[in-house]
Amino acid sequence: MKRYLIVFSIATLICLIAPLTIKAETSLSDIYISVTDAKSALQDKDNHAFDKHFKEIKDNWQKTNKKEHKLVQKINDDIEKVKKSKSSKEKEQSLNALTSDLID
Repeated sequence: MKRYLIVFSIATLICLIAPLTIKAETSLSDIYISVTDAKSALQDKDNHAFDKHFKEIKDNWQKTNKKEHKLVQKINDDIEKVKKSKSSKEKEQSLNALTSDLID
């Protein structure tokens, strides 16, 4: 009986911890997807879709473990540049810079 209790406890612990570690690993890929979607929305001149994807970028960046990334301030600046950009071309250039900084 003890053996089953130990196995059950370990399985439960793994089930509780696994989603936390998986979320930290996938958040950058979520940002990449949102950046790509935002660029597509800019090309399609769909401001509503762009705003939605840009919000996803900001939200996913807030959820990311920033301690693991060396260019946190630069990425924050890139996101702010996208926000302040007036033209689609400026927004696209800022999104390209954001993508490069996320990769580094």
